[in-house]
Amino acid sequence: MALFTVALAADFAMRFAFDRMVGSPPWTFLLLTATEWISGLCALLIPVAVIVRTPDAWTSRRALFLGVLLGAAVELLAAAGEGAIALNWWLLPSGIEPVLRFPLMQGIYWTERLVSIPAAVLIGFALVQARTRPVPRRAWPWLGGTLIVAAAASLLAPGDAGVAGPAILTAALLGVLTLVWTYRLWAMLAGWFAGESPRRPWALAGAGAVVSIIASVTWMAIDRSSVMGEPGIVAMAVTATAGAILTLAAFADGLGAGT
Repeated sequence: MALFTVALAADFAMRFAFDRMVGSPPWTFLLLTATEWISGLCALLIPVAVIVRTPDAWTSRRALFLGVLLGAAVELLAAAGEGAIALNWWLLPSGIEPVLRFPLMQGIYWTERLVSIPAAVLIGFALVQARTRPVPRRAWPWLGGTLIVAAAASLLAPGDAGVAGPAILTAALLGVLTLVWTYRLWAMLAGWFAGESPRRPWALAGAGAVVSIIASVTWMAIDRSSVMGEPGIVAMAVTATAGAILTLAAFADGLGAGT
């Protein structure tokens, strides 16, 4: 709880500095900011939920615990990216020297994404290990179709403005991130489709995975279409928030802990 309190304070400070830098943004920006705050809070609370549910998680659920800890680190790195922007444009009168600013932003960007890879793999591996039932054959087309949509949305999602790198490395990173994210979604959805026991946490995780996929598809559509407008932003914010809350609820309810 002490580590969570420190992490939450750091996350709040960095994102708050960025929001103050923006000034008086449109309401859609505030909606997306609220989504970031709630999703970030859920990411930081998941390790707490795992420990509360299983006090000996370090020995009995080590892979899962390490995965969610790395997931919390990813959230802090994402907040650090916004904090660095605020530091450059708002807190320091003359900004950070370009010779330092670019490596700093690049370092945060690549570290965040590289840390997210083992986080997703460990969580997916832990959930696969916790499963005991196979996916029924009749559910394979639904599961496969859902994962194909998720992978396509990840590959076609908007990139990060202002962050560059060698094209081959960027493409490789995007491919790996898509694979590990799809693997994590597969682990959750497969347990849901298989009717894994206890059913409620798997159902919560499966529902969270589905709405997260919807959020990704909506975000991709917003980036590639001029007709989505504000309704698309609202839909993306609502589904992304719901996905984060449902995932937190699943882990708090004992996802992957067995019977």
